[in-house]
Amino acid sequence: MTVLWRSERGGRSETRTQRRPSVSTRHRGETGFTLIEVVIAFTILGVLFLAIEWAAIGGSTASVTAAQRATATSLAAQAIAQAQALPFADLQAGLNSSQLQTVLACSSWPQVTLVSGTYMLQLPGTTAVPILTANTATAGEAPLVPLSCPPSQQVGGVTYNIAVFPSPVTGNAALVTLTAIVTWSAPPVHNQTTTVEQVEVGVQ
Repeated sequence: MTVLWRSERGGRSETRTQRRPSVSTRHRGETGFTLIEVVIAFTILGVLFLAIEWAAIGGSTASVTAAQRATATSLAAQAIAQAQALPFADLQAGLNSSQLQTVLACSSWPQVTLVSGTYMLQLPGTTAVPILTANTATAGEAPLVPLSCPPSQQVGGVTYNIAVFPSPVTGNAALVTLTAIVTWSAPPVHNQTTTVEQVEVGVQ
């Protein structure tokens, strides 16, 4: 602020100008924050809080997904163990073709295709192999027979589709490969997720 005043000395008149500090000027030793500093501080805090919140959400999502995958892996291992307990002749007979056809019609199993009258199993990065489907039984040989539609089990509010596909081992009739596939779709991922377990079983 500029102040003008006039004084007279010895018949002379002079005008002086004095600049007073603005009310917003901070003097040495004064404390406190200006408005712009407060706005910047709150902006930085807001960004930090958002980052922490997104990190917490991401951690929670990863934890839930990991728990679902652990459940699916456990279910696949259980199905494999159940199939291994069957007589080897039942494993060689495999699935009931009619039941497999019904299951494929009511649920999604992209790993299984019908090629020239033979059901084939192909996992990512592998060569397709035939599925053993000569079993005429309709019950009593779980998890191979019966094969329900869909072959599902609910755990913790999540529905898991579980199926075991037996296939021959090329060049060795005394071995059968059991492939357990578990698929599920649930929050937070929502997309269909797959877990696969495989084991070779021989005549005991």
